[in-house]
Amino acid sequence: MGRVGQSILVRSPCRSDVDGLVGVYASSGFFDFLPSNPGEPIIRATIQAYLDELEAQPKLTVYLVAEQEEQIAGFCISRRSVPGRWQVQVGVRSEDRRRGVGRALLSHAFLEMCRHGPAEVEAVAHPSNHASIRMLAPFFLFQDDSRSLPGFRRFWNDLGDYGAIRGG
Repeated sequence: MGRVGQSILVRSPCRSDVDGLVGVYASSGFFDFLPSNPGEPIIRATIQAYLDELEAQPKLTVYLVAEQEEQIAGFCISRRSVPGRWQVQVGVRSEDRRRGVGRALLSHAFLEMCRHGPAEVEAVAHPSNHASIRMLAPFFLFQDDSRSLPGFRRFWNDLGDYGAIRGG
């Protein structure tokens, strides 16, 4: 993938990243705006399932990690679970927030999703999660209320709009 600036390396994850990814989920504030905290065994199983999906269906899954100072600082998982639509989730370790990690991950993820052809892209954030909203807003032209997750905001646009968003 590539290095952003001097300190953020964005790349595909590997099995040895599981502990670092668990650390992102376990970091302060990660589950503050979600209805529940599933606990470490379920988080590990979810990460393993995402890695399995990436290996089994690489055209339907874009999974990236960001390294900062040789530690996993964040992740972005984009899944094409419905034809024509990518669903994006981004997580950044609390001590690495506000350092460009989420934006670096989203930039790389959008480029990878574009390589897989046209589709709609969406993400959700709780309206009180101002950090997530600041991170997502530059990548999405539209916002509305999420139908699938009541009380959350849905960010969305077509991948074809991504060139306009990034100025070209």
